Amino acid sequence: MDIESLNSMRNGVYNLIKSFFWESPKEEDIKAWRAFVANLNEDSINKEFDKTISFMKEALNNSDVESIKNEYYELFENPFGEGLSNLNASFLLEGKNFGKPLVEIRDFLEDLKVVKDTDYKDTEDSILFMIDLMLYLIDSGNCADLQQNFLEKFLYPSFERLAEILKTNEKAYFYATAGLFSRDYLEMDMKFLEGIKSLT
Repeated sequence: MDIESLNSMRNGVYNLIKSFFWESPKEEDIKAWRAFVANLNEDSINKEFDKTISFMKEALNNSDVESIKNEYYELFENPFGEGLSNLNASFLLEGKNFGKPLVEIRDFLEDLKVVKDTDYKDTEDSILFMIDLMLYLIDSGNCADLQQNFLEKFLYPSFERLAEILKTNEKAYFYATAGLFSRDYLEMDMKFLEGIKSLT
């Protein structure tokens, strides 16, 4: 598989991860998740991620639309719920909003000469914005070194912490698996980028 095809596949997985956390899922979203994950072979990537794919398929098969919607609400929207999960890197990594990760991501954007759209409601350190930025880096052909640096410094640590939080939240079932899937894919993508760098 050539680099263009690999980047197209990476784009698809990053968009899948973004769709898990973007908003309360609709029936068509969950159908799309099932179709996408069904096309991921459990014996052709690597052993650890193969297990994660299997867990994701099981979680999707065992969950209906309402249960996933209710889970999303309890984990990410319910203002009166306990254990609400914050999706900003600053909070995930430092336990507070508007922290050092936000400042550093804004510096990263400034170096790229990229400006966040004023209509984008989330801060630059939200995992949703960071995924969009990673998609931008992939689609614009930015070098593997730049992508790997962003992954290692910001995106992977945020998802590593989010996966840990969701895994220990008793209200999380599907989203605990989604967190692990996201974390494990990002870890694999870092290794992929490291391999690309070694060839250049």
